[in-house]
Amino acid sequence: MSKIEVDAIDKQSGSTLTLGGSGTAVTLGAGATQSGFGRTGAVDWQTASIKTATFTAVSGEGYFCNTSGGSFEVDLPAGVAGAIVSIQDYNNTFDSNSLTVDPNGSEKINGGTAGGFITLSTEGLGITFVYIDATVGWRSVDSNEYSTSGTIPTFITATGGTITTVCTNYKVHTFTSPGTFTVCSVGNESGSNSVDYLVVAGGGGGGSGGNPGYGRGGGGAGGYREGYNPGSYTASPLATTALPVSATGFPITVGGGGAGGPNACGTTTGTSGSNSIFSTITSAAGGGGAGTTATAGNLEVWLRLNDDTQTTTRCITATSFTASTGIQSVVVRVPQNVAGGVLGVLMQNTSNATDGLAQQGIRVHLLGAFGLEASLIRYLNSDLSNGLMFAVDGTSVTEQQYGIAVDGAFFIPCYMAKGGDIQLEIDFDAGVNGDTYTFTPIMVSSLGGNAGQETRSTQSAPSNTAKSVLQRTLE
Repeated sequence: MSKIEVDAIDKQSGSTLTLGGSGTAVTLGAGATQSGFGRTGAVDWQTASIKTATFTAVSGEGYFCNTSGGSFEVDLPAGVAGAIVSIQDYNNTFDSNSLTVDPNGSEKINGGTAGGFITLSTEGLGITFVYIDATVGWRSVDSNEYSTSGTIPTFITATGGTITTVCTNYKVHTFTSPGTFTVCSVGNESGSNSVDYLVVAGGGGGGSGGNPGYGRGGGGAGGYREGYNPGSYTASPLATTALPVSATGFPITVGGGGAGGPNACGTTTGTSGSNSIFSTITSAAGGGGAGTTATAGNLEVWLRLNDDTQTTTRCITATSFTASTGIQSVVVRVPQNVAGGVLGVLMQNTSNATDGLAQQGIRVHLLGAFGLEASLIRYLNSDLSNGLMFAVDGTSVTEQQYGIAVDGAFFIPCYMAKGGDIQLEIDFDAGVNGDTYTFTPIMVSSLGGNAGQETRSTQSAPSNTAKSVLQRTLE
């Protein structure tokens, strides 16, 4: 082996100096160093200095970064062609606490935005950056699978609803009525390009029961849909991922709650609520609660008898009649096999809440005929004196209403008439032509043999009728 010892080798002519022939490897001796040839592609790993906080890297060095105590930043050195820096997740914590890599000044990473940084958030990630030129800047070269460009984070901007700012770039849009969520601009992955959402539908109304105290079904709760970006807040276990959006308007439907079943006799199911909708997310409405009626069981009735009771009152099957304009004859059927007399007849217009009586009113044919105008009948019914307390079907089973007149109903006094059917002559006005009326006899009879005395005159009959008449005439 030949050995040449010189202090310098330079070209004889031209601009190229060639060492070695084709296929020949040129090596440096052990312990020798070189300069001016650039890096060999390797770095010196700084194993004695594990990084746990923000620092500035030096070209030619590799760093183990421990983010178990929290995220921090690596600032790259000024870019010079051939400069190289390597970074390695120290103990697989980048996914929990990310590491940010920030270029010097306005330099780029992977040809991205000038001055844009990248975030390393993959568990166990190791990456090497080599500075190429001003066009690409620092290039990641350790794996072609990692090609994220350095970007400056941008965030979604939007209008609509009541806006609450949680922090500078995180805002909540609340809708309590229909509206439009308008996305003015979308962000990027470094900032945000999706929205968290919480969509709740209207609940159903509760059912009604036949009587107070009976159980009634409660309305179903409105549907619940939630999506979010993990880490932004603590979400429901039912939550899914956030929803990507584009720059457009999204109509918002806010579902209202269903109405409860009316508090009336019978069983009524509550009304279902309404769906709430945002984009492709629909929360289903809650169903109405079922009504409940009493089921089979035992019923105890306690009666306290009055030993002095002398009469019993019965409502007889009603007679139905269709009204025509003018004076009409109505025969109210009274059974012959029922003891007692007819206290009166309850007349009701079942088609309309109106009396329908014309000027002649009602004439009753008993042993003697007598006529009553509507105002007189109302007075006898206490309508025009103290008024009446009455219940209205379909509104309440526990409360009564007060009125000085109950339209469409009369109680026609018959003064304990006996001996058969009751004949009425009624003057109907044109407004009730074709309406249906019912006539219900109310009969009173003695009870337990304690019959009350018949109504009789308390004045003795005069013996001289003519004289009596004359005297009364003179008086």
